[in-house]
Amino acid sequence: MFLHASKIFFPIDNSDFRSSEYVLLGIPLDSTSSFLPGQRFGPSSIRRACFELETFDMETGIDLKKIKLHDVGDLHIAGSMKENIKRIKETIAEFSGKKTIVLGGEHSITYPIVKAINPEAVISLDAHFDLRNSYLGDKLSHACVMRRIYELGIEEHILGTREASKEDYEFLKNSNIKNNIPEGKKVYLTIDMDVFDLENVGNYIPGGMSFSEGIEIIRKIVQKNEILGFDICEVCSRKEDKTSITAGKMLYKILGYMEKYKKL
Repeated sequence: MFLHASKIFFPIDNSDFRSSEYVLLGIPLDSTSSFLPGQRFGPSSIRRACFELETFDMETGIDLKKIKLHDVGDLHIAGSMKENIKRIKETIAEFSGKKTIVLGGEHSITYPIVKAINPEAVISLDAHFDLRNSYLGDKLSHACVMRRIYELGIEEHILGTREASKEDYEFLKNSNIKNNIPEGKKVYLTIDMDVFDLENVGNYIPGGMSFSEGIEIIRKIVQKNEILGFDICEVCSRKEDKTSITAGKMLYKILGYMEKYKKL
């Protein structure tokens, strides 16, 4: 695996890799960033923000200190985007049989993760559709990630979108992409933090979801499906701030729901 140890300890890193049920990986990548850069700082800022949060969740009654989670550190990023896609896919494949949690990083990371995990459905919470065929001459751009996943033949559900290019919109109209919550599927969940009304995200758009609205949607997703893994991406925070703390709380809430609604 192309890994190096994170400089930030994760507060619920309670297990070694072999005995873990959940594996956490940071991917500090912002190679195709097109507006606000800094997604490379997302994994470390989210880890730091988690120290400000209680590991016990009142809603579910789950204490996350008791789950078997191992933080393997961060992916070592190369200069070539094609090489990064290869490294991500090969690294995620090493986590087979475990629940995969990824802290991004720009949204392009989701494509190779999905290729490695091969879920029945991908659910994206995002202010944008990310369905362009190419953006700024790059087919591996963050703006193309859901188009690349669609080409894999995997069922897609995109929720929370409030802005689209004409190309996005035309492609969507002629696709079978849904904007609802599936049921009974093996799902990979990807969350672009611009779905919320937050600053310090890669491409901020006004009018986003509140945290409570997002959490209610995610609770239903986890309750109705088996979550194989998830990512939280497009956090550009350099330190603990509203955006990174919100991302950290989202991470903890999803883990709590996965434990509560665990599919045996």
